[in-house]
Amino acid sequence: MVNLKKLEPVAFVLLFIVLCYALVVLAPHSALHDFMAETLAGRATVAVAVALLVLRRLPKRCWSLEREIYAVFLAALPCIYLAAALKRGSSSDVAIELVGVAVLVGLGLFGYYNRF
Repeated sequence: MVNLKKLEPVAFVLLFIVLCYALVVLAPHSALHDFMAETLAGRATVAVAVALLVLRRLPKRCWSLEREIYAVFLAALPCIYLAAALKRGSSSDVAIELVGVAVLVGLGLFGYYNRF
């Protein structure tokens, strides 16, 4: 698992690239346009990004808090898509998004409880 530590900076940069892409490119074309969840998701994304930057700059890293933030963010992410499916989608869209919620919540829990 020591080799995974070398990938951490790359993963962190990729996270911010994806967040910027989602906010700048995807959000204006969202099914949640003019919906409060879109605004909350954008603000939450910025808050998570700032919190992660601050935590990484502390003299002593708080790994458990970072894991909690990543896990909650990963678990909350599909809820936005579920809200869009409930607002504008068909029942099959809702079913697909529910599967996504289950998978990403599971991955968030797995990542939180497994220390690499």
